[in-house]
Amino acid sequence: MDNKMFKTWSNLDLVPNKQFLFWREMLCDAFTDLRPETTLDKKDFKCEIQSQSLSEGLIISSLSSQKQKIHRTESEISHTKDHYLFFNLQKKGLACIQQNNMVTHIQAGDLYILDTRYPYEIEQFENNWESLSLRIPLDHALNCMIPLSKIIDNINSADGFILYENILTLEKIIGKDLSEKTNTIITKTTIDLILSNFENTHIKENHLLNNILKFIEINAKNHNLRCNDIAKAFNTSERNIYKLFEREELSLSKTISDIRLKIFFEYMKGDHGNITDFAYKSGFNDLSNFYKVFKKKFNETPKNYFKNQL
Repeated sequence: MDNKMFKTWSNLDLVPNKQFLFWREMLCDAFTDLRPETTLDKKDFKCEIQSQSLSEGLIISSLSSQKQKIHRTESEISHTKDHYLFFNLQKKGLACIQQNNMVTHIQAGDLYILDTRYPYEIEQFENNWESLSLRIPLDHALNCMIPLSKIIDNINSADGFILYENILTLEKIIGKDLSEKTNTIITKTTIDLILSNFENTHIKENHLLNNILKFIEINAKNHNLRCNDIAKAFNTSERNIYKLFEREELSLSKTISDIRLKIFFEYMKGDHGNITDFAYKSGFNDLSNFYKVFKKKFNETPKNYFKNQL
């Protein structure tokens, strides 16, 4: 079969002591600059990738490999000219995905997203894991606030199920010699499906808000945490962040304060120590603001509150 749009990489025919070294070349060639590492014996590390190029820069790939961590750090990013979104479907095995201070545990059937502009890590916990990966040029999705490194909906909703089935269908065309017309139709349908899925306000906003709340919980102790930091982390504007909270009848500043109060109470549970020290450790840089927030929430000062708890 003469199919210039189909490529395959395999280290199965290599001598064992060269298999892992070639695996990194395979990853970088098929996807983007990445750095794998493993605790396994690198002398016997069998892997395979098959990719089918569609039109408009889309590529669908199937891959199978062994237990490992795959890193994309600032070093790899600095060597990358073009950036993409990867819609990855875990077909077999358990994994953990980290990007933008978010941690997502996935299993077979889960669909997650990675953005090559930012560092990420994929840890595959099992040997002989399998995955499908749809690479889409970033300019197709710049207008969508896509939550990074997050399961879309597993396959529990209609939208999630259709997207899941679409990617499984794309797997079946890997290696097929498609006509230009069919290639164009498949590409357009796939892009439209992905973007319309994320233009669903309920899905998009729920995921984004949940990720922002997790981000705040992780970074609440940082005295300098601002809306601008959150906007940068999620590749959106401060205005969009504020509007998102307003639509849910929430206040960003109050949310940050409430999370810091929660951390403060955790400190107080462990030791009835210095209130101001614990407030500072919880992220309250301005102690007068801490006392104001506390009194507004509990109608008394921290000192009186804890005195009454005795």
